Amino acid sequence: MNLLITNNHPMKHIIKSVNPSFEDMLSGQKNFEILLDEKGTKYKLLDILIFHEYDYRMQKTGRVIEREIAYIYTPDFLLAGFIIVRFTDQDS
Repeated sequence: MNLLITNNHPMKHIIKSVNPSFEDMLSGQKNFEILLDEKGTKYKLLDILIFHEYDYRMQKTGRVIEREIAYIYTPDFLLAGFIIVRFTDQDS
């Protein structure tokens, strides 16, 4: 199954903060919770949720890692669409 997400997708939600980190989440060591936005958005089954995380541990190297994980919202969150990792130079 191919998953196409465009910026104007009607069911796309950007979630800016997730607790805990992706490493703990993906390894199954910790559960995560969805933090609703200030509008109190209610998510429906099959909505696309984009989780953002910034890893500042690499600041000493002059880079920040930005990760995104796109999920299809299902009762058990087993359908992860893809992971995007970006390296950003702090000077840019």
